Amino acid sequence: MKIKFLPAIIIFVSFFMFFGCSTAINASLQKDFSGSIALHTAVSHTVTSLTSSFFGTDETLNIFDLAQIQKSLEESGLKVTGLSCPSANSLAVFANTDDFSKILPEDNNFIKFSKSGSVSTMKLLLSPENIQKVVALMPDETAVYTDLLVAPVFTGEEMSEEEYIELMAIAYGGQAAAELAASEVKLQFAIPGKVKSCSISNPSFGTVKTENNNIMITIPLIHILTDLNENECVINWTE
Repeated sequence: MKIKFLPAIIIFVSFFMFFGCSTAINASLQKDFSGSIALHTAVSHTVTSLTSSFFGTDETLNIFDLAQIQKSLEESGLKVTGLSCPSANSLAVFANTDDFSKILPEDNNFIKFSKSGSVSTMKLLLSPENIQKVVALMPDETAVYTDLLVAPVFTGEEMSEEEYIELMAIAYGGQAAAELAASEVKLQFAIPGKVKSCSISNPSFGTVKTENNNIMITIPLIHILTDLNENECVINWTE
C-alpha cells in the first residue's frame, strides 16, 4: 500500500499521519497572500518497519505515491515545481498557491488573513476540529494510519501526554513511543514585510522565534495529538 495525499492538505497531513516523524514546512507569502510551499517529511525506520509488518509489505519500497500526489496537487490548482522521494521513507514537495487561506474547503477558519492600514495579519488555528476536517479529506486507505494512532485529537477522549505515550509503548513498543515523544513539527513563514508581533494563544503549546522577516513555529507532535483545545498563532507584519 502507498500513501496517497490530497492537495488541500499538503501543508498539514504529513505530521499527524505518522508518529516518529520529522517534518519541516516552509511557506513564503506574497502581499496578496499567494506564495510558495516547501514540505520535507521523513518517516522513521521504526515506524516504517511497524507499518510494513502490519500491512505485509516490503519496508524497502517507497511508501509515497508520487503519481497520485502530482495528480491531486494539479487538480487542486496548486502548481507543482518539485516532487521527489530522497529516500524510500521521505518526501519533498515544492508548490505554489494563489491563496493560502484556501488550504481547507470553504467556510473554514484554519488560515485567515486581514489587513488594517499598513498592518497585515495572519491567523493560524490549530484545533481538533480543523485536524478532523483534514482527516475527512483523506482517501480511505490513509484513514487506517490515523486509526493506528488512536490519538485524542481523533477520538475526542481526554488523555494526558504521559498516558498517551504509555499507550503507544504498550501497542507499538518503547522505541516507537520514544520517537513519538521526541517528534516535532517546524513551520516557517517568510512574510513580505517586517514582523511586528507573533504569538501563540497557549505559549506551552509551541515556541515562536522571529528573525528578520521569518517566523519559525516549533510544536511537539505529542501536543497536536493530545491537546483538545484550540491553539491560535497570530502573526502581524508591516510592509
